[in-house]
Amino acid sequence: MRETKAGGAGASRGSAGEAGPRGMGPGEAWPGGAGPNDARPDDVLPDDAGAAAVRVPLAIRPYDVDVAGIVSNIVYVRWLEDLRMEMLARLLPPGELERRRIMPVVVRTEIDYRSSLRFHDSCAGTMRLEGVGRTSVRLSARFVNGRGETAAEAVQVGVFLDTETNRPVPVPDEIRALAAPAAPAADN
Repeated sequence: MRETKAGGAGASRGSAGEAGPRGMGPGEAWPGGAGPNDARPDDVLPDDAGAAAVRVPLAIRPYDVDVAGIVSNIVYVRWLEDLRMEMLARLLPPGELERRRIMPVVVRTEIDYRSSLRFHDSCAGTMRLEGVGRTSVRLSARFVNGRGETAAEAVQVGVFLDTETNRPVPVPDEIRALAAPAAPAADN
């Protein structure tokens, strides 16, 4: 079993033939078609529209649930960070960001909670690059349980800042090229 590199999500995935997380059997599919044993959180995949997307199985930890046994709303914010860092690490690795003296910063997060996740549920998150403005990017995310039901949907807007001036800079060309066509970011 190996740990993902998703900024602390720590979701384990097994080798072929092992049971998947939270009671999923060998080879059972995660919602959206990726299986827990073949989901590759280190890949940025094109989605149906050709835009960049990443799908990651997410572990629900005991400290993620409240006294009612429901995943706390703040956990979704952490998962958004995990998904965003997973996607960014493949598009512009941290060393490249440092070399260019730029840093991504989230300026807006919006989450719509659709249904509750509980400790024994399986969960997967998908993040998609929706659009690119001059200095901003718009990301959408969806969290689903093992039955394929949507637990939450989210939107984030981020900008790239010059690390010396703290001023916005144009979105890097590598990211601009992967945006969904005709879907500009909300604020630039």
